[in-house]
Amino acid sequence: MTNILDNKPAFSGLKIYRPKIIESVKNQKNLFLKKIFFNNKHTRFFFMKKKNKNFFLKIVPKDQFEFVNFQLFVHKWLIKKKINVPNLIIDKNIKVLNTKYFNHYLLRSEFLKNDIIKFNKKTLAKFACELSNFHDKLKKIPLRKKIQVNTLKRIKTLEINKTKFLKRKINRKKFRKVFNLLKNESLFFDFIKKNFNNFQPTHGDLIPANIIYTKKNKIFTFIDLEDMYYSFFPIEFDLSLFIERAILKLNISNKKKIEFIKIFLLNYFRNKKKKLKFPIVESIKFNSLKSILMLITIYNNKNKFNKKELNKFIDLYYSKIKFLKEIDQEYLSYDKN
Repeated sequence: MTNILDNKPAFSGLKIYRPKIIESVKNQKNLFLKKIFFNNKHTRFFFMKKKNKNFFLKIVPKDQFEFVNFQLFVHKWLIKKKINVPNLIIDKNIKVLNTKYFNHYLLRSEFLKNDIIKFNKKTLAKFACELSNFHDKLKKIPLRKKIQVNTLKRIKTLEINKTKFLKRKINRKKFRKVFNLLKNESLFFDFIKKNFNNFQPTHGDLIPANIIYTKKNKIFTFIDLEDMYYSFFPIEFDLSLFIERAILKLNISNKKKIEFIKIFLLNYFRNKKKKLKFPIVESIKFNSLKSILMLITIYNNKNKFNKKELNKFIDLYYSKIKFLKEIDQEYLSYDKN
């Protein structure tokens, strides 16, 4: 397993970096918990072993009951539609743990082994087909309206926090780069409002670490569907995020990157008359801008900034990806007939 940020050609989950036992569970045989740090050293997760079965888990406050129910429904519905996602289980009574968790639910996800897989035409094409099927199923999900409402609320919150950030004069000097970027950027919110009816539910966080590959069955599994709760966006947002994180990060020539992207899109749109509705170049920018706005919202609420993350997305927003316009020109104009 390898982190995609290492610029190695793999669909990758993150390698366990430093497991640590965090709970001593009394009077419970064959049950223990670990806190896991991954190889980017800041992503933390919990691991549970119960009766020889392994789980990733999330401890969720009971006031997030609606969010928990949403997750359970989405996973069960997608499994029923033959989409590869992990089984999800909720434990409403977790008194076996530390008393501080009495007002929490334990959300358990089956532990899936992730195998390294190098990019080649065959594996990239297979993943593209599975992603296309995943998006097609999401169009018909019964909670579509709920995702729309949640997304509009989130966008409104981001817009309010952008205004709030720009009103604080100290931010002009303290965070000059992001201040100037946000001051001159208005297309994101205009784009969302103008095109919202053409969007659909998406994964929302389609990074390589959220794609598990199992060599034995030769299948890809989509994990970490939490962002779907407020991800009613164009499918291009998912496509461009995967392209940016899994292809543009590779230490290969731009010509080779174009070739990989074309293979990916060709197989994604294999049986569709139309292709891209929105440019990949703009979608990559909007994804980075959305992340910047999220960091701004956290800063407004907690007065804390993850400067490393912020600079990463600012650099991405201004990155020289003009060579991708070749993709946009070809796939925006494509018509099967």
